[in-house]
Amino acid sequence: MGFKSGKTGDGQEKEHVFDEFIEDIENDIRLEKYEQIWKKHGKLISTAGTVFIGGCVLFGLWYKHNEDRREEVALQFIKAQNVAENGKLEEALSMMTFLASQNVGKYPILAKFSRAGLLVKDDFDKNIAEIKAIYKSIYSDSGCPAYFKHLAIVLYVNALLQERENLPEEQAKEALGLLRKCQNKNEDGLFLLAKELEGVILFLQKDFKEARAAFDTISRNKKTTEGMRKRIHIMIQAIQSQLNESTTQSVGDESADQGGSE
Repeated sequence: MGFKSGKTGDGQEKEHVFDEFIEDIENDIRLEKYEQIWKKHGKLISTAGTVFIGGCVLFGLWYKHNEDRREEVALQFIKAQNVAENGKLEEALSMMTFLASQNVGKYPILAKFSRAGLLVKDDFDKNIAEIKAIYKSIYSDSGCPAYFKHLAIVLYVNALLQERENLPEEQAKEALGLLRKCQNKNEDGLFLLAKELEGVILFLQKDFKEARAAFDTISRNKKTTEGMRKRIHIMIQAIQSQLNESTTQSVGDESADQGGSE
């Protein structure tokens, strides 16, 4: 019994030694292959690795710099807003102009909106040309997000209507074309404001049928605010009044024509 057990242990030991021997040979073969590959492609592998590591380092540095710039511009933007709130409009305007020139995130766009708002607060009539130019530069920027473009369009058209109550036909067409770009899937927010301005322009152009259609769209929308609903109700009443007046005038003209013919 004991002899058999010893033999088995000796066989296992020999088998283990043999396995190690085979493993060493395989390792030598792998090493030789690696050396051949390195001799053939070592420089390329080394260069690629260096470029990759260098790229990672540069990206890290760029990201850190960009984050630092964002933080710096954000602080400057807040400071400019505080300056404006303290009534120092000229200083705030100068700061917003500088921030608008900085290519850091969305801050240049925000700075433009802020500058336009400050110009309105300062003197709308005196600054109207620059106010419109700022809004136009925003909605004309192909890289500007759609929401900011739509906001700029609404504010631009609103400025046009504040500048002159009755827009010339060409200007009215331009404004209506811009407002109809302010579409969104939810049909809320800026869409509703754009639709309201569209209705007002059509009303001023005496296109009462289209104006009523625009106001009805807003009235049927469940997302329309209570304040806007009140304004729309007033405009619909004004349209109905104009239509009634036109109908009465037409009837009067017909009666006059019939009386004259008799």
